[in-house]
Amino acid sequence: VVHHLLSVVSVAYSMSSGEGQIYTLMVLISEMTTPCVNLR
Repeated sequence: VVHHLLSVVSVAYSMSSGEGQIYTLMVLISEMTTPCVNLR
């Protein structure tokens, strides 16, 4: 639960401030591929 809360807060901060958007995008892409890795 804490992981998801921190993710939402960091994405919201990144979108509102304009800082670190490329890093946030890379983290979100890696989070999207996690279920695919776990299915192997």
